[in-house]
Amino acid sequence: MITFEIEHIKKLKQQDQNAFNQFYLQTVDMFFRYINANYFIGKQDAEDIISDFYVKFWEGVTSYKEDQSFTAYFRTIFKNTIKDFFKKNSDTPFTQLQTNEE
Repeated sequence: MITFEIEHIKKLKQQDQNAFNQFYLQTVDMFFRYINANYFIGKQDAEDIISDFYVKFWEGVTSYKEDQSFTAYFRTIFKNTIKDFFKKNSDTPFTQLQTNEE
């Protein structure tokens, strides 16, 4: 499990670019693995979801309350981003969905 020091979280809340880069490097592989293990979507869609997450995270991290779990905070944003992706793409016909064999 990934843990973040309080000082790092404070820097994220202050929109520190280096702290964000470090957060990105620590989490991006975890997000790709999660999507690949749980959803049958293409690489481009996975990249779109993850990039949308980082935009939402960057815009919303200033409102993070330090008495909450930081891991739960960013995972909630991530899961909501996945839900938003499927809501936007709910009209995709079943025949266009990819499988792991492709």
